[in-house]
Amino acid sequence: MSFNVGQDRRTNQFFARHVALIENLTLLTTSNSKRCRGVISTMKDSFGFIEREDALKEIFFHITEFGPNVATNSIQ
Repeated sequence: MSFNVGQDRRTNQFFARHVALIENLTLLTTSNSKRCRGVISTMKDSFGFIEREDALKEIFFHITEFGPNVATNSIQ
């Protein structure tokens, strides 16, 4: 999966934005924005945590970051 990292200004916590499942690694190199890679380490009803490839801390994400038509039970 790939995603952008955002930061909450009030709490300084990091979170995932624009989360996407990727099949081809060239998608990461063709984008102009900085993208991160990771795997879903925990999944709850409508949110979860991504273990980043380049950092020890997990990143929070909400299911809506996958897009409007993604079912919560389809993400593993």
